[in-house]
This record gives sequence, structure tokens and C-alpha cells, in this order.
Amino acid sequence: MGKRVALAQSLVGAPELILLDEPTAGLDPRSQAEVKQLVRERRGKATVVISSHDLAQLEQLCDHVAILDHGKLVAQGDMATVTGK
Repeated sequence: MGKRVALAQSLVGAPELILLDEPTAGLDPRSQAEVKQLVRERRGKATVVISSHDLAQLEQLCDHVAILDHGKLVAQGDMATVTGK
């Protein structure tokens, strides 16, 4: 429940920038789907930055990615370019 409250707080006031760290970690599948839908609804309205180790989730949600390794940028671009798919 705490993660849901934190997400709701991040969306109050329609911010232009939303920072999310592992937004679906520890959530049940239904809650994960709701979080993903909320992120999709922000497309075009806000910049959403997601920090995650879940590449499959990022492929579903992101238009542009940056991959960091030990704090250094090693790749960036659209998802297809970065993943080679």
C-alpha cells in the first residue's frame, strides 16, 4: 500500500517530470498493470524517468532509454536501437 501512496503523491498536481524507482517492484500483478497504465497515460503530458532492472517492463513503457553501468552512460536511444530488436 505504501508504494501506491508514493505513486499517487508523485502524480498530484500534474507534474512535468516524474521520477520512479522500480515502480512495480513488490506489487501484485493487478497493481503492476495499474502502475503501467498510469505511466502510459502520462505519455505526452510529462517526462517520466524510470529506474529499473526489469528490461521487459521498460520495453513496454519506454520510448527512449539510457543504460548506466557503474554510473557511466554506456548506451542510449530508442528501445529498438539499444536492444538491437
